[in-house]
Amino acid sequence: FGRDGDLSIESLKEAGFEAVFLGIGAGKGNVPNIEGVGSEGVLDAMEFVRQASEGRAPDMRGRTVVLGGGFTAIDAARTAVRLGSSEVIVAYRRTRQEMLAADEEIDEAEAEGVKIMYLVSPRAIDARDGKVVGVRLSNQVLGEADASKRRAPEGVKGAEFTLPCDHLVLALGQHAD
Repeated sequence: FGRDGDLSIESLKEAGFEAVFLGIGAGKGNVPNIEGVGSEGVLDAMEFVRQASEGRAPDMRGRTVVLGGGFTAIDAARTAVRLGSSEVIVAYRRTRQEMLAADEEIDEAEAEGVKIMYLVSPRAIDARDGKVVGVRLSNQVLGEADASKRRAPEGVKGAEFTLPCDHLVLALGQHAD
C-alpha cells in the first residue's frame, strides 16, 4: 500500500484498484430528547461497549436499564451483566417479534440473566444530585405499521411508571458522525 505503510486513496489507485467501498458505519448513538439525558450514569451503548472491550468500563454495580431492542442493546445488556450489574433490564417499545436483534442473541442474553420489558417507551430520566436514579416509562400498544414496516408503538394515556436504576444505557440507534 502506501510507501509509509499507511492506507490512502492514492495508494489504492496505484495498487490497481478501480473501486473502493468505505463502510465506516454510523458511530454516534441517538440521544432521546427527554429530561435528564445528561445525568451521570446515562451511557451511550456504543461507547459503553467500546470502553468495556478496552478495559475502561465504568463500575456497573447495581441495576442497569438498557433502552433499545437491536443488536447494540443486547450487546450492552450482556456486557453489563458480565461487568457485575446485579440486575439488567432491556426496555423496548415494541414486542419481541419487532426486535431487530436476532432471536439467538436475545435467547443468550436471557440465559445470562437479562430481563426484557416489552411495550415501554422512555418519557424522562429521574436524577438526584445530577446522577440517574430511574427512568420514567410509558406503556405502549402497537398501532399500524410505520416506515420500518413494523407496527408503530403508541403511548397509553395515564400508564406511566418509574423504573429505578443506577445506570441507564441508551441503545436507540446510531447516526453518522
